[in-house]
Amino acid sequence: MANMSFFSALLAFFITSSKLTRWKEEVKKKLDSDYKEGGQRNWVQVFCNGGVPTELALLYMIEVGPGEMPVDFGKQYSASWMCLSLLGALACSTGDTWASEVGPVLSQTKPRLITSWREVPTGQ
Repeated sequence: MANMSFFSALLAFFITSSKLTRWKEEVKKKLDSDYKEGGQRNWVQVFCNGGVPTELALLYMIEVGPGEMPVDFGKQYSASWMCLSLLGALACSTGDTWASEVGPVLSQTKPRLITSWREVPTGQ
């Protein structure tokens, strides 16, 4: 409702993530005992991926109303930051979702913790 750019980014996230979730399901079932058919998400996952963009879209609508406007830090400073923050939050959610769907299938080695570099079980 805020503007078509936000909607397009959300739609791209939803479509690509849905496709990747169903990609190579049989391999994912072997790797993860808790894998749900069709990659079903629970409300916590949906809230974590969509909560910040939703909040930013609502703040954007309060600030400038629904509709398109160019990013212009000179005239619409806070609305421009909200716009870029919303797109950044969606990009972060997209990267996280894609990595968790593609990584376990394509990786030839076990995943490692970034903090200690120790190997961890796939899907954990």
